[in-house]
Amino acid sequence: SALTSFRQSGVTWYLRGRGIEVDSGSTRLYGAANDVTSCDLPTPHYHFAAGEIKWVTNTIMVARPAVLYVQDVPILWLPFIFQDMRPGRRSGLLVPRFGLSDLVRPSSGFQRNVSNIGFYVAASDYLDFQFSLDWFSGNYIGLNGQMRYRWLSQFMAGGLSVSRIWEDGVDTLPGDRSLRLQWSHQQNFSQRTRLTASVDFATKTDVVQRNAVDPFVQTATLTSRINFNKQFSWATLSLGGNRTQDLSNGTVTQTLPTITLTPSPINLASSVTWSPSFSLTNTSVSGQGQGEVLPLPGGGLDTVKASRRTAGGRPRHGEGEPAHDGFQARHAAQDRAVELVQRRVDLFVSQYRATLACPAARSGQPRGHRHPILQ
Repeated sequence: SALTSFRQSGVTWYLRGRGIEVDSGSTRLYGAANDVTSCDLPTPHYHFAAGEIKWVTNTIMVARPAVLYVQDVPILWLPFIFQDMRPGRRSGLLVPRFGLSDLVRPSSGFQRNVSNIGFYVAASDYLDFQFSLDWFSGNYIGLNGQMRYRWLSQFMAGGLSVSRIWEDGVDTLPGDRSLRLQWSHQQNFSQRTRLTASVDFATKTDVVQRNAVDPFVQTATLTSRINFNKQFSWATLSLGGNRTQDLSNGTVTQTLPTITLTPSPINLASSVTWSPSFSLTNTSVSGQGQGEVLPLPGGGLDTVKASRRTAGGRPRHGEGEPAHDGFQARHAAQDRAVELVQRRVDLFVSQYRATLACPAARSGQPRGHRHPILQ
C-alpha cells in the first residue's frame, strides 16, 4: 500500500492505501480504500477508513463513507467527512447539535430538541456575526444573535449577544417570553485610562432559570458591571457600578454609582505616610416579592413589601491613623416600613395576650391565668 503525507493548517496528515493518484499540478489528490490520520506511528492510535478521498490544496478534504477506528476497533460510522482547509475565518453554516434519539424517538413521550441551527458571517478581520435557532419540543423556541468585535489599533474588544425565548403554552394559557441581553467591552484609551463593562440583563429571570441547561445558570445570578479608571499625576479616580438579578426570586440589587478617589500617599514625616481615600456608593434593592407576611388578629394576612436603599460616603485613612465616623443615611421608606411592621407585631401580641386572659368559662382555667411564655 502507498503512503503519502500533506501538511495543512499546521497539522501533518498521513494517507495510506491503494489507488492514490495526484494530478499534474500537485494540487489535487485522489484515493480509494484509504486510511487517513494525523498520528505518525506505524500503527496509529486512531484513523478514519474511507472508501473514497479527495483533497484539494488549501481548500477542502472530502471522504465518503468513513469509519472511525481507535486502534483496530470500529467506533463510529459517518456517511461523509468534510473539512475546510482554508486558513482564517470563513462564513458558513453552523453545525447543528442533536442526538440519535432526536431523529428516532425511543418512546412517544420523548421530547426532541435541536440546537445551533444557523449561520456564521465573517464580516471582516475585526467583526463577525452569528445567528442560531434552538428548538426544544414542548418547552420553548429560542433565537440567538451574537456580534463580536476586536479592533487592535484602538485597543478595543468585546461582544454583544441577544437571546429571545418563546415558551410553549399549557392548555389554553399562553407561554412566557423573555429577552436576554449580554454585552462585554474592554477598551484602553491610554496607559492611564481604561474602561471595562460586562452587562447581563433579562426581562424574565424565571424563564431563563426554567430553560437553562447549565446547572450553574439555574442557581446563579445575572451580574452586570461597568468600571472606568483614570490615573492622574496626583490621584486615581474610579467610577462604576454593578447590578445583580437573582434568578430564583427576581430580586434586583443595584449599586450605582460607586465613586472612589485615591490621592497619592503623603509623607508627613520620614517614617510616617498618610494614604487618604474617599468612596461614595448608593445601593438599592427591589423586586423582592411580598416581603414579610404577618397574621392579623382578626384573621387574614398582611404584607409589607420589603425595600431597602442605602447611601454612604466615607473618607478612609491609612493604617494606624484614626478614622472618622463618616455617615450613612437610610432611605425614609425603609424606616416607615420597619415602624409599620413593629406596630402590627405589637398589636398582634397584645390581642393574643388578651385572648389568653379570657374567663374560666371559656378555657376551664382560673380567671386571669396567662400563658407562662407571655407573662
